[in-house]
Amino acid sequence: MIINTENHFEVGNRAMSSVLLLYYHMIDEGGFANGQTAYINYDDFNGYEYIKVKLIEENGESLGINEHLLQQGATIWILCILHNHFTEDDAYRPSRDNRLVKLLEEYGTRHIPEIYDYLNCILPPTTPFEFQIYSDVLTTIYEKYVKGFFIDHISHA
Repeated sequence: MIINTENHFEVGNRAMSSVLLLYYHMIDEGGFANGQTAYINYDDFNGYEYIKVKLIEENGESLGINEHLLQQGATIWILCILHNHFTEDDAYRPSRDNRLVKLLEEYGTRHIPEIYDYLNCILPPTTPFEFQIYSDVLTTIYEKYVKGFFIDHISHA
């Protein structure tokens, strides 16, 4: 996914709105909860594409799009999808072949370093699955990247 002067109003603004809406609902619900991606229109934003988003600003012009926020938001979106699987099925354990796991391994760790801890927690050979450790890692990610985003922006206002 590339955002540039030709598509930043249509694509970039919708994606920014979607990430902020996801973060709002996460704050409203106090962290990761089941079904949070249901608030997001898949045509406006999906983590599969935006985890790899590139912003191209030409001639020093700012497009008002935050590439890093979109990448982190996509990583959070993927964590929400996986969290849905974990909360809906106690026996759920993704493999390294899982599309979402591959995206987190390749891109998510660049945007949110704590993804390493998350992957170590959910992927075999970790046995048995430690839900408390899993919850602690998600809480750390939520506090630092979702709540932290708003706290950081409020303190700079």
